[in-house]
Amino acid sequence: MRGVFVGITTLDVAQLVATAVAENQKVTSLEQLICAGGPATNAAVTFAALQALQVRVGEAEFKPAQPLLVSALGLGTSSEIIRADLCRQGLEIVDCTDVSAKEEENLAPAVSTIFVNFENGSRTLASTNSRLPLDVEKAVSGVSNCNEEVCVVLVDGHNYALA
Repeated sequence: MRGVFVGITTLDVAQLVATAVAENQKVTSLEQLICAGGPATNAAVTFAALQALQVRVGEAEFKPAQPLLVSALGLGTSSEIIRADLCRQGLEIVDCTDVSAKEEENLAPAVSTIFVNFENGSRTLASTNSRLPLDVEKAVSGVSNCNEEVCVVLVDGHNYALA
């Protein structure tokens, strides 16, 4: 059973704060999390975790397949953090960043900064969103090379060219 997930990948920097952060206020967070994020990416990580759980509890009648994430990851330190996190989560990645489109220093992935309010669970988010140049042929080739039966496809809509 294979899942294909297409969309934006961000570097998420999340801070759990005691209460809402007011304008011009500096607070110390209760916890922090730095990881890969984005709707399709989060779905792929969840898919991998659920498959692994089925195997652990002995309910899987199949050999779990890696989820396939089709996304632009960019280049640079932020991209390396994202790649390491996604590999640790068991994802196969088709990076469709068009590295020929811009200078390397302009190919950093989107970063989402997230404040989660411990008091009520609300979140405040700022992100640069999807802005990396895409090589659609890499995406098509990566999905075409998938030789397993695909049972789930999710496209998050952030990168229209990939959809």
